Amino acid sequence: MLSTFWSAFFLFLPLYFVPVFILPSAVAFFISGSFSVGLAIFIIIYFVWLAFTVWSLRLSEKGIQFVRLFGVPKVIPWEEVLDLSEVSRREIVIHGWLAPRFPAREMTPCLSALHHFRIRWETGWCYFPPEDINAFQRLVHEFRTKALVKAANT
Repeated sequence: MLSTFWSAFFLFLPLYFVPVFILPSAVAFFISGSFSVGLAIFIIIYFVWLAFTVWSLRLSEKGIQFVRLFGVPKVIPWEEVLDLSEVSRREIVIHGWLAPRFPAREMTPCLSALHHFRIRWETGWCYFPPEDINAFQRLVHEFRTKALVKAANT
């Protein structure tokens, strides 16, 4: 657990937080000469980041709904889900946090790289760390099976 904290601290902060949050704020501060302008830029960027942050998933018979704090929830029907599998910490750090930077593929407030799942659908993919892995896997299996049976019967 401690190694995950340090990897997040030494990777996330310098490679994501500084270029996305600190650098634009510092540039605004130096151009304007005003601390208030730099702080305002930081706050604006933070709220834009919050708009894209996924706080939870809702699994239902309709599909997977990505719940965001300010942004519009995205719903992916089960028929479009191609793959849903657990991934390594390395994949999360490289493909979830570092590339692409914005929007990142792992837009959650979680600073751990443990127990993330890659959710792939027809037009994209992202990562999500469920709180209860066993319940998440059980519900995904249950809802996907129902959706496949329903699709086969129609």
